[in-house]
Amino acid sequence: MKRDLHERLRKFAKRILRLAAALRKIPGAERIADQIERSGPSIALNYAEAQAASSLAHFITIIETSEREARETQAALEIIIDQEYFKPSRLISLYQESSEIVAILTTIAKRAKENIALGERQKK
Repeated sequence: MKRDLHERLRKFAKRILRLAAALRKIPGAERIADQIERSGPSIALNYAEAQAASSLAHFITIIETSEREARETQAALEIIIDQEYFKPSRLISLYQESSEIVAILTTIAKRAKENIALGERQKK
């Protein structure tokens, strides 16, 4: 599962970078291109870093960072769709993937927090 998600995030980052390159060709879209170019790949980079976390608390911190980057990327996609830089049909699968990634990372963080809470209860 970890490896599958890592690959999925890498593929998503690649698609986001291609989108950013296409946006750069549109007058007025440079800023959103810069934004999505930073946040999109950051999801995968933070997820990879989380796999080497020194503790469960550290893991949660980094996964939550990855989740925030995913939400930021999703918001950027919404703006791109709203601005009609491209036909919505061209971006729908990318937006759907961003929604799934947010949900997955949210679940990972939630379960990790539950594991910490469970461990604390068991210590009592």
